[in-house]
Amino acid sequence: MRHYWKKALFYIVLGVPAIFFIMLLGTFHDWHIRSAFEKREYQLDMESIVELAKDYQVENDVWTSLSDDAWITFILPRKEKIESVEIEIEFMGNRNGDKAQVYYARGDEIKGDSYIDAELISGNNIIPFSSSSEVCILRFDLTSIKGISFKLGHITIHYVAEKQILFWIVTPIFILVYILVTIICVNRKIVGVYIGKKPAVKEWLMEVEQIYSLAYSDFRSRFSGSYLGILWGIIQPMSTIMLFWFVFQVGFRSNPVDDVPFILWLSAGMIPWNYFYDSWVSGTSTFVSYGYIVKKVVFKVEMLPVVKIFSSGILNVFFNIILLCIYTLYGEFPGYHIIDMGYYSLCIMALSLGLSYVTATLNVFMKDIGQFLSIVLQFLMWLTPMMWDYHMLEEYSWFYKLNPLHYVINGYREALINGKWFYSNWQQMLWFWGITILLCVCGKKLMNRLKVHFADVL
Repeated sequence: MRHYWKKALFYIVLGVPAIFFIMLLGTFHDWHIRSAFEKREYQLDMESIVELAKDYQVENDVWTSLSDDAWITFILPRKEKIESVEIEIEFMGNRNGDKAQVYYARGDEIKGDSYIDAELISGNNIIPFSSSSEVCILRFDLTSIKGISFKLGHITIHYVAEKQILFWIVTPIFILVYILVTIICVNRKIVGVYIGKKPAVKEWLMEVEQIYSLAYSDFRSRFSGSYLGILWGIIQPMSTIMLFWFVFQVGFRSNPVDDVPFILWLSAGMIPWNYFYDSWVSGTSTFVSYGYIVKKVVFKVEMLPVVKIFSSGILNVFFNIILLCIYTLYGEFPGYHIIDMGYYSLCIMALSLGLSYVTATLNVFMKDIGQFLSIVLQFLMWLTPMMWDYHMLEEYSWFYKLNPLHYVINGYREALINGKWFYSNWQQMLWFWGITILLCVCGKKLMNRLKVHFADVL
């Protein structure tokens, strides 16, 4: 059979440069290849520093504080994670070891609650930065005594090279995936013939196709007969988010959390919770709702909870797109951390599947499971730090961190707000997957033991 290598090569030659430059633009916000190689630092312009200084007199490069509340503030030209701040300073009058505080914020205003203490000596000073998030504005309190004088050589901001590392890791992966998909699609007939010779692979692909077909049909059936259709699935959770936003931010005037608007903090928790809620509830009723398949057709019933979770996952895709739009409107597009959103969605899928195996099996024999589940979910919604900041009860952190959902909800927020990767809290990650795998294994064994009685009861 003929191979279409020239055609595949043509698409690869067109697509690879496009992917490279799209990744370049998405990572560094420009088309310059040097952004992927250049040293990540920025030296502040002295004239702009003088303009934004408060209560300082500058004559012949000598800075003299006019009050005990003098400071230097400047807006950073880029929004990235700071690794260190380098200050060259020379104190007048044989002073040395003066204290300094470096305040920082993600927004446009310094609130005074985030700062780094430092001790400055005459010469070049390197101040390590401890902020885990991107910073927009800095303020230096270089002296707190009226009349202190110094010469300021330069202030240089050193940025973390995290974006460059990720660019050279993620971009080759995307390019390799594109090349493989292109070769397979162009030569799909040959691939089909090859798969036909492998019964195990062919059977697995048929099962995947069945799951996809049933999930899509289940998703469409949810909204069939209504005028707005799928929009109802989006309107209900979004109205809940807007209601809580109005009550807490407009009514109670809740302060921004982690220096971000309350709506961003709230939606980053509500959307993964909504996926978990919908997946578990629909997964619990799966054997009852598909009773006609369980009773009359030779079918792998263990696929049915997967169908329900995939059906909920289709709606979750729309929600995540809406979430990205909200963050983009506020100028907080997460960039590469879209990968974290996909990972945490996979976590919810796995956890929901393990729980659904247990509750769906029991629901066949005990119809009260559905009512009991609604009570459990009400408690779980408030025990999971979703509507409140988990820092409020730091002394009880050991308790709510036992809840595997804490890893998902908090991880979602940390990724979108603070730019932390899913593996940053590896202890919680190990605990989550340990619990999830245990639930999947035990739930599967329970279902396999009792599924022979499903047809009789249903």
